[in-house]
Amino acid sequence: IAVDEEGDNVVVGWNDADGFIPPFLFDGTSGWGFSANSGASFVDGGGMPPGTIATVPATTIVVAGDPWLEVLNEDSDGDGSEDEQVFLYANLAVALIGPGTGHVVEGVTVHRGTVTSGVLTWGTPSLIPSPSPVGTFGLDKEAITVDNRYGSQAVYVSATNFAPAGNIVLFRSFDGGVTFSGPTQVQGPGVDGVQGSMPAVGRNGEVFVVWERGRFNHPLVTPATPNARIQFARSTDQGATFSPAIDVASIRASTRKPPAGYNRSRYNDFPRIAVAENGAHQGRIFVVFHATATNPDGTDKNLPGTVTVLGAGNPALPAVADADAFLKFSDDGGATWSACTVVNGAVGDGKAQFWPCVSVDREGNVHVTYHQDIETDLNPNPAVLETNRGLDGVGGRIRRSDRSSLVNTFLARSTNGGVTFSAPVQITDVTSNWSRTVSNIIPNMGDYLTSVSLQDGSEERIFASWQDSRVQIDINPGPIVDLRPIPSVAYA
Repeated sequence: IAVDEEGDNVVVGWNDADGFIPPFLFDGTSGWGFSANSGASFVDGGGMPPGTIATVPATTIVVAGDPWLEVLNEDSDGDGSEDEQVFLYANLAVALIGPGTGHVVEGVTVHRGTVTSGVLTWGTPSLIPSPSPVGTFGLDKEAITVDNRYGSQAVYVSATNFAPAGNIVLFRSFDGGVTFSGPTQVQGPGVDGVQGSMPAVGRNGEVFVVWERGRFNHPLVTPATPNARIQFARSTDQGATFSPAIDVASIRASTRKPPAGYNRSRYNDFPRIAVAENGAHQGRIFVVFHATATNPDGTDKNLPGTVTVLGAGNPALPAVADADAFLKFSDDGGATWSACTVVNGAVGDGKAQFWPCVSVDREGNVHVTYHQDIETDLNPNPAVLETNRGLDGVGGRIRRSDRSSLVNTFLARSTNGGVTFSAPVQITDVTSNWSRTVSNIIPNMGDYLTSVSLQDGSEERIFASWQDSRVQIDINPGPIVDLRPIPSVAYA
């Protein structure tokens, strides 16, 4: 989600079902919705427009998911004042090289969108080519941020480069996202896996990147100790070079133990980052993440019951992870980090809190949104499988449980710089049962939970977007949206 400074124009991005059948071949994998009335109503914009490279035959660049949005302030009329706000929409890119010749993952696209008379229009996308060889997987899980200090046109995109091995890279633009250079290596490859980066800009123009390391470590192999890390790096030269990686936290990953109703055998433990631009804690860096245990605990926590994943290479999982949402902050540019603050109130509360996202308003108040899953027996008969569904769109992989996943979205607020949080507030008005669906696709719930904080005079406004199961769909004959924007929720 991205919102302009006044809170009037709101853009939400998501993945469209039709773009995955067959995988990543159709224009429209990434959809968008636009609101010109502060989220009261949305217009479904369809798929992002493609671009063309003049090759023989012509190469068409289309978007391929993992959407990420930002807002850049610009001086459109050259009078020295920033009078226009440009929406930037980053996506993975697929190159369709001539008709019927297949496709390769080619890199990342960045679209620039402007609003005129209440209508959002996207321009031709800029292409950030993958540094990997053609035909390899290339870039994945990109994220975009901007330097909105007065007069700056700096835009930064971080991503994981998978060939020849996973490493975190950064691309830079100094013309508002029209052209990009790079990559700069933020973190080299590791045998335990690095993935899920996110960049942010400091109050003096520093570039910060946070990511997860250890995603390939299996919690069942080392159950007594943390098996993954949240890492951070800093650049003081606009992303040209980065400091060595710093460990923010050691975590017990919940990657292999997602909620019973989740449609995949694993989900992500990726962190999120934000910086306070104003307020009493100006310049403070905030990082949020979820974990089944965190220092100094170090003990894996599981909910009762079992979830079994059937199929080659898929282990039986003894229990669903009781994940909790945590926050750490730094006041010295990321050199040292605070102790963990529990965002969701209590550790080990018999619920799974996961995929936290953080935003900071202009007064320095910190807001964290996250999903909460309650595993429960809706049918008291233990022989009844309440979760029994295929995984990942691949035949032969089935996820089974005698429980259902009841999921809502919550928000917690801190007015003292992340030291403590208020009691979480539920912002969803529909509880999703991730174990049940009547659609003929497998919805990928949860990946694009986001929120934005604004301060307008005495009014504090938080815009949150998520996806839930209130709308059941069938893609035949298609196209149709499977993850659609829900009207924004304001909480004050």
